[in-house]
Amino acid sequence: MSELLEKILDKKTIDRAYQQISLREGAEAENARFFAENWDKIQDQIRQRSYTPQTPAASMTDRIIQQGIAQILSPVCEAVFSEHCYGFQPDKNCEMAVCELLRLRGEGYLWVVDIGLQNFYENEPEDRLMSLVHNIIHDGDTESLIRKYLKAGIMTQCTNEQETSLPVLLMNVLLNELDKELENRGQRFVRCADDCVVAVKSESSAKRVMCSVTDWIQRKLGFGASAAKIKIARPAKLKYLRWGYFTDIQAEPVP
Repeated sequence: MSELLEKILDKKTIDRAYQQISLREGAEAENARFFAENWDKIQDQIRQRSYTPQTPAASMTDRIIQQGIAQILSPVCEAVFSEHCYGFQPDKNCEMAVCELLRLRGEGYLWVVDIGLQNFYENEPEDRLMSLVHNIIHDGDTESLIRKYLKAGIMTQCTNEQETSLPVLLMNVLLNELDKELENRGQRFVRCADDCVVAVKSESSAKRVMCSVTDWIQRKLGFGASAAKIKIARPAKLKYLRWGYFTDIQAEPVP
């Protein structure tokens, strides 16, 4: 049995996950009792790879297990994430991403390419995602459990507000590939969850970036053409993460 999976199933991890789920979503007495009475059996099933999440995987037990996975894997994954990823990262937030865009604007980056992935949680390429997870954790037992949750539909139940959830962590694992590609190209950009903005200095550069990134997302990440929603704008016309901008480049963003 893998050391990583044992950390996920450890009593301290699961107790903490239970508390997080209870605080965030509430816990009905009947569900809590079922979890307490059946957890030993469920642990054994997970270790033997015979556990099957509900479909959709929305039971309290499955939410606790997912939370436990996220708690243990987050530090491992965050160690390889790009510095340009601001969403759901320790000591970072999306307001910092907006401030970075303002700084770039002050340096003359007066055009932006706004990259959005429509219905990300319904379109994620499972095989590509699991390949990336394997490259980070190298643990077959844990990967098997994660894949079961993907097949059970956990990504379609998620919103970006669930900042410590397994689906959000997996989203960052996949889109870290986009971050690395933009870094390799020398682009200035910020990303929060599935919202990414590249800052450039001319309209012609923006058009080139838009075309090449659209093609790259389809070829390398496996998203269809309809999933990638990419547009060009002036910063003053951009509304990013519900923030807008003054014309004065020294001004603060305003909601």
